[in-house]
Amino acid sequence: QKLAQSLEEFCSCVGEREYVKANKAYMDIVMGARKWQGDVPYLVEGNRNGPSVVQNVAERINKVNSNPVDEAGIRDHAVLLRRLMKVAQVVRPNEDPSRNCG
Repeated sequence: QKLAQSLEEFCSCVGEREYVKANKAYMDIVMGARKWQGDVPYLVEGNRNGPSVVQNVAERINKVNSNPVDEAGIRDHAVLLRRLMKVAQVVRPNEDPSRNCG
């Protein structure tokens, strides 16, 4: 349900040439509720392998927070959405540069 809503929002934003909003919708699609390593508190004391320990903690958290794109098995195809958005932006840029992405 949420994946379908995010895909609909993405397509609507691209159609309306709102590329910054489309990019945000794309990030919601591919990242979902997953945590960035920077969002995970550092739980290491005196360990020289700190960053790898933080990565392992983030990986464990992300296994609990599954992503609909992964569940649907379409992660590889989701990359195409961003490419399509970039092509649409080149062909039909928004007159307001602040609404274009990148």
